[in-house]
Amino acid sequence: MSAGAALAVVLGITFVGARTLPAHIVFATLGAALAGATVLLIAGREGARAGSTELVLTGVAISALLAAATTTLVLLSAATLEEYRFWAVGALSGRGNRTAAVVVPVLTVTALLGWACARWLDALALALGDEAARGLGLQLGGCG
Repeated sequence: MSAGAALAVVLGITFVGARTLPAHIVFATLGAALAGATVLLIAGREGARAGSTELVLTGVAISALLAAATTTLVLLSAATLEEYRFWAVGALSGRGNRTAAVVVPVLTVTALLGWACARWLDALALALGDEAARGLGLQLGGCG
């Protein structure tokens, strides 16, 4: 999903001129969603239930493809590379209250969505198998 977000931001910078924080947030969110949906669609093709192995391998392949596309685009344009590099590092230095006014509501909504989806995410982790669920921090077979 992060590779999808990165590619979408680079596409936005390169072709749309998206150079503001809100534009980066929108492009990153769309790119992450599309990358995640693509992985799920490919891993679960032909009506088969996607297992953890299929999801992981599909995710790795899609991530590599998206990262290659991102690298290609940033190597073609120094201006895109500079803007993308600043976004990827996530620097907040030199940014004032306007940045906080954009970031704090986004983080608040994201945290609330994560909290609201916690049970569904736990069920998704369990569907990947006990080993994957443990790896994601779920306690299995016990209280609390």
